[in-house]
Amino acid sequence: MGQQLTKIRDVLTPQVVQNALNNLQRDIPLYLRIVERFSLSGDLRSDSDFQRWFNRYYRVRRNKDWRSQYYDLFQTLQGSKPQFIDVITEIFKRTGNVEASFASKLLSTIRPDCPVIDSEVYRKLNLKLPSYGSRNRLEKISSGYEALTILYEEVLDDVSSRWILESFHQRYPFETITAAKKFDLLLWSAKI
Repeated sequence: MGQQLTKIRDVLTPQVVQNALNNLQRDIPLYLRIVERFSLSGDLRSDSDFQRWFNRYYRVRRNKDWRSQYYDLFQTLQGSKPQFIDVITEIFKRTGNVEASFASKLLSTIRPDCPVIDSEVYRKLNLKLPSYGSRNRLEKISSGYEALTILYEEVLDDVSSRWILESFHQRYPFETITAAKKFDLLLWSAKI
């Protein structure tokens, strides 16, 4: 992980961070709506506003049956502290698909301190998901997610990286956005 931490420090220059913050101008209000609605919603299975916003923000392009299973799982897990392996396994049981990214997006909504698996973030960190045919794929993805979580913790604990979060907070001073989510958003929107 040390090499990745060094790479993050090298590529997230002040100019890259400022550009990333500019790029987030449209995304932050929608993310905040999702977070607020999640905390207030009684039943996510029938909350069409929450689902529409979540689908738009996270680019959910799945059929109605898949989305029904997904939001049912959301409802089932609301108010709990699930682990990534539990979420990805349950999505697989319900849909027959290994959905690493969507499992992490669900988890990150329930537990905003958790990172999101995103192809852009993975590319920027030189990480790869295991191939579709690999043995023990769920366990390998889960191990990779644990490694990503540790990397985020290292970055957030690194004194020389604190300016990144401070820059985010100065631009978007919303207490509802966790440090992990700030870093996640910056890394996602950074053009590197």
